[in-house]
Amino acid sequence: AELRHFSDAHYALAENLKAQQQMLGQDHPQVATTLTAIGTVHKQQRHFSEAFTCFESALRIREKHHGRNHRLSAECWNHMGDVRKAEDPPRLQEALEYYQKALAIDKRNEGQSAHMAEDLLQIGSVHSKTGDVRKALQAHKESSKINQHCFGKDDPEVAKGLISIGDVYRQLGQLQKALVYFEQGFQVLQLNSIENAEMSNVMTAIGEIKQKMGQELEALRLFKRALVIDRGLHGESHPDCARNMYNIGTIRQHEKKLEESLHFLQQAYDIRLRILGHNHPSVADTVFMIGHNFRLEGKMDEALKNYQDAIRAFKTTQGHELDVAKVLRSIGFVYEHKHDWGQAVKNHRENLRILQLVWGVKDKRVKKAEEILNKAIRSA
Repeated sequence: AELRHFSDAHYALAENLKAQQQMLGQDHPQVATTLTAIGTVHKQQRHFSEAFTCFESALRIREKHHGRNHRLSAECWNHMGDVRKAEDPPRLQEALEYYQKALAIDKRNEGQSAHMAEDLLQIGSVHSKTGDVRKALQAHKESSKINQHCFGKDDPEVAKGLISIGDVYRQLGQLQKALVYFEQGFQVLQLNSIENAEMSNVMTAIGEIKQKMGQELEALRLFKRALVIDRGLHGESHPDCARNMYNIGTIRQHEKKLEESLHFLQQAYDIRLRILGHNHPSVADTVFMIGHNFRLEGKMDEALKNYQDAIRAFKTTQGHELDVAKVLRSIGFVYEHKHDWGQAVKNHRENLRILQLVWGVKDKRVKKAEEILNKAIRSA
């Protein structure tokens, strides 16, 4: 139903565009408006190349009619930045350049405005993704300050800034500080009776922190509520739905409610596989958790197959050495259960080698891995 909705919207806009081009000419401002609308539909469908072409064409028309420093040109630069940021892999440097172009235009024309705050929010999100947390915090705090000045402290735009600041602190591992900002943003959205993607995302973020803190009942409540919102907004087959299905599955797994856990994890896997492909880290992690579910059920052959699929996927992407290590450890436990001590020792030893490289030989987590390996060696 969701895809049909987008297809109908795209068809109607495409027919409208064709009529406008025939009646008004290829470079009419109204044509640029329709191109922007078509680009937005493509972006929502993750057709990024087509989306970028639409926004780029709209920009060319708007610069011709309104000049390079018009707000409508800034809007196109923002859209183009959104596309480059959303691509897989993202083209973050290009996205940053486009957002900065939009910011320069809005700053020149409007000064401290809502548009300028949005530009800064997007710039901060790129800095956050590139790991430049100092610049990310600076941009998000400036954005939040402008929005509070423009709208007051209880406006939904202020909530977006608070949530973005929370995201940066979460990235830094400062979960308590992140939680403070997330909950402030949540309260503002709740005050405005908003149940949109922003509300769903902040509930998920709060839930993930509470889950790490051991507050699983509260986390589960938030994940379930977020999933209801996501399904209402996007239908069943959206990455945000998959994220909350995965989270619910992991909590149910920890509670040993394995049938329910597998149901949610399998749903998350199906969505992520369709959208992201076999070798994406999110897909690999979901496969790993399904494997863990099977191991808890005592289905060692199914567990081993999923673990092996997960490790192949993690090895295709740089920066996932610790994920590879955790799968090796689990494979080692499966072979222990099968009394295949040679394979158990082999996998535990490789797990230890990776952990030593990442954390050093004195780390307590490395010491734990050594204990697991030595126990397997003694049993061999």
